[in-house]
Amino acid sequence: MASQAVEEAIRSFNSFELLKRFSEAAGLITSTYPSVKEIQERRPKLGTSAGEEVRRMRDERQARLSRLE
Repeated sequence: MASQAVEEAIRSFNSFELLKRFSEAAGLITSTYPSVKEIQERRPKLGTSAGEEVRRMRDERQARLSRLE
């Protein structure tokens, strides 16, 4: 009986509305935050790929370490 009541409470739980009301009560303005799409569009673009950058950093580290030997 208790587990059925808990399951019913979970089904009726609206996390979006709860967070929305919490942010309103805390005085947070959520309507001014950018969307995920806007954030992705505003990210800086690299001139190289991430793989090239990691290889460059690895090679620099290897060169520094080989000088210590």
